[in-house]
Amino acid sequence: MQNNIFSNIPVFTKIISILIGVLALLNVFSQETENYFALKVGLTVSPNYFIWNFLTAGYFEISVIGAFFSIFLLIVTGKILEPLWGQKEFFKFIFIINAVTGLGTFFLIFFLNIFIRSKTILYLPFCGFSGITAGFTVAFKQLMPENEVSFVFTTVRVKYLTGIYLLVSTIFLFFGAYQQYPFILLGIYFKTAHPITEKIINKISFWKNDQNQSGNVTGYLSHDSENTLNTEEITKHDSDSNEDMENKN
Repeated sequence: MQNNIFSNIPVFTKIISILIGVLALLNVFSQETENYFALKVGLTVSPNYFIWNFLTAGYFEISVIGAFFSIFLLIVTGKILEPLWGQKEFFKFIFIINAVTGLGTFFLIFFLNIFIRSKTILYLPFCGFSGITAGFTVAFKQLMPENEVSFVFTTVRVKYLTGIYLLVSTIFLFFGAYQQYPFILLGIYFKTAHPITEKIINKISFWKNDQNQSGNVTGYLSHDSENTLNTEEITKHDSDSNEDMENKN
């Protein structure tokens, strides 16, 4: 029998898919679910203190249709990335992107309210898995940019998926689909900036470790200094030798 898209789903991908589905179904039966799991800045702060909703919002879909598409895209990407990265790294990716997009959206709305002075924006629900999905498109762009995927009636290079995803999301924004847009922007930004940040941190950590081991500045800096010192000594030695030869003559 030929395997379908819903067969051989990796463990963590399956767990997150079930979580998205369960939360969407809970929202169908009780509209109060939205207040507890979607990010509403007015409920996150005093007097309610629903401080967990910046973490739960990324897994919460207001509509069942939205949940279905999120689960479908998660399974498609998870079947590739989870075996490739390993379960632990895949979990870290989803957790970090979700936390950063949730916190980023919270502060964005909080400070935006300071300027526009509208309480309405504090109680708008921001939620959805799209921020993590946007991060997945950047991950694929970094891993396999020249690969092609079937898209509608044509094929598209993987490196263009992030731009297409952002364009479609922006179009939907004009039709009132605002709930996931900040998550998408922050998901793309963080996944794009993360490798750069990671490289800088690794270089700083390497320099500090090298410094601690020797008790002074070492590594590339000390290596270059030693080379400079040796070059100066050689130049001085050659100069002295030339002067001695001239005096003898």
